[in-house]
Amino acid sequence: TTELYIGADESSATTDEATELRTGKISMGDLARNKKFYKVYLTVKNPAGYTLYWSTTTTDGTDNWTSAGTGFSDGINSIALSGATGKWIMFKLVGASAKSNFIMSELSIIYRDKSVK
Repeated sequence: TTELYIGADESSATTDEATELRTGKISMGDLARNKKFYKVYLTVKNPAGYTLYWSTTTTDGTDNWTSAGTGFSDGINSIALSGATGKWIMFKLVGASAKSNFIMSELSIIYRDKSVK
């Protein structure tokens, strides 16, 4: 099995570890209405080695993860979400060889409710 680490360990800031940080389903307060997700702002520190993925509502109940990007910098990163529509969205940050002193402090989502037809 693969071990995954969560959190920061200041004493081993140079150690590479496999990590995965994952949100639950984010419905923006209304699980019944479809939305179009445009962009996410991700505030991070020491993000080297991480990839952000997103997944939205699927008809078969599976999570289809789409890469939103890599190469983040310290501070606020603006990431476009091309084709992201659904009743909810989930995110995961995966670091196959990421530093253990990584910090994520904020995730802001830009979206619009789709009209009811």
